[in-house]
Amino acid sequence: MYKPQSVFVLCDKCHWCVTWLDKTKMSAYDKCPQCTDSEMLSSFPILPDESFTFDYSKKKGVELDFKRRKK
Repeated sequence: MYKPQSVFVLCDKCHWCVTWLDKTKMSAYDKCPQCTDSEMLSSFPILPDESFTFDYSKKKGVELDFKRRKK
């Protein structure tokens, strides 16, 4: 049975981000739609039992906090 893999995508330049619930749909964005830079996209896989928070500040930059989901 196919289980889609989720992925978090972040533009290193402008900090635009998106979470894809199915990694195969990621090809829709080969470059950042905000700043149109194709060289600056980073992606992080998200495990099925994982959640995360995203925060940004000028002082600290991007902060991602990954945790196991509570059952």
